[in-house]
Amino acid sequence: AHSLRVLPDLFWVLNRGDVLLAEEIALEIASRLGLPAADARLLANRIPIPQAAQDAYLLGLFFKNKGSVDALQRAIGYFEEAVSIEPEFAKAYSEMGDAYLSLASWQGPSRTLWPKARAAANRALEIDSSVSLAHLVRAGALLCHDLDAAAAEPIFLRAIELNPGYSPSLQRYGYSLMTQGRFDESLTWLRRSLELDPVSLSNNGHYGRALHFMGRTEEAMAQLRHTTELDPAYPVAHRILGLVYLEADRVDEAIREFEEALALGGGQGAMGELGYAYAIAGRIEAAEAQLERLLRYSRRGEDSAYSLALIHLGLGKVPEVFEWLDRAYGERDFRLIRLLVDPIWDELRGDPRFGDLVVRIGLAPGRSLGYSL
Repeated sequence: AHSLRVLPDLFWVLNRGDVLLAEEIALEIASRLGLPAADARLLANRIPIPQAAQDAYLLGLFFKNKGSVDALQRAIGYFEEAVSIEPEFAKAYSEMGDAYLSLASWQGPSRTLWPKARAAANRALEIDSSVSLAHLVRAGALLCHDLDAAAAEPIFLRAIELNPGYSPSLQRYGYSLMTQGRFDESLTWLRRSLELDPVSLSNNGHYGRALHFMGRTEEAMAQLRHTTELDPAYPVAHRILGLVYLEADRVDEAIREFEEALALGGGQGAMGELGYAYAIAGRIEAAEAQLERLLRYSRRGEDSAYSLALIHLGLGKVPEVFEWLDRAYGERDFRLIRLLVDPIWDELRGDPRFGDLVVRIGLAPGRSLGYSL
């Protein structure tokens, strides 16, 4: 199943020297991978991609899949190199947009990064409107930056329609459903994404997150431990596992996971979670050190309000929590889309200010558009 993700690269391997792949070979490969014949013909008739652009693209994929801030920045550099060599390289533009989207999520959803993600996806679609990942990036920006799950849903479904075998589309649509509290639907899509690519770190990690939000704590722990075993250097799994440990009142273990995530390049999100854990563990000086670190980020214009709200929550400073959550809304921090279902905010759910924020974001259990697996 993982080979679906690298199918174009397989074509390029068979197509070295810029000689167009024969349609009958494309049809045979597509048949074995379960792709429609129309998709095979489209791939077979692509413009030749220079080898130097292909090599830069593959290096970009390598670093993008590592998932740390530094690796994502390197990935973007390689994708930029690829499109500078071949300006009509739609797949490289779409992967660049996806890397910008991931980087915005990791280092704090900087408002300078979301437009770059959109611009790269739009350029990919100008070249080739059938690139599923470009639609997926557009949907992700609508969900995570615009905080508009309703507008994102049909675009997620379009991405899936274009490539039903591409597991990230299923996983991210499942994630969107999860944030709306549509857990049964969410797990259906997330399980299917895992079936398509059982070794994907993102698929495994977000399946564990969904189990966590559903209150299935022991299952979530097992799933996330499995994810860290697949790749101990994947920071997001350590972050989510730390949150699950917090829910289970295993605070010392949570702190170790957050510290590990931060050491692995987990970004300012890991700082906020670590500061929160320090605070509820009574390690106030350590919590305040993380708070000051994030305040420096904020003063130099980096979006870190959500993480600051989280540490204030741990310190029990409720007025400051809402002040920073309001700023996070102004920053369009993507983590706000989890307010409806994330148990870390449970103690505030009876506060009218929290309910008002949920309404402003438009979070409420929605209805399915009727697309099914």
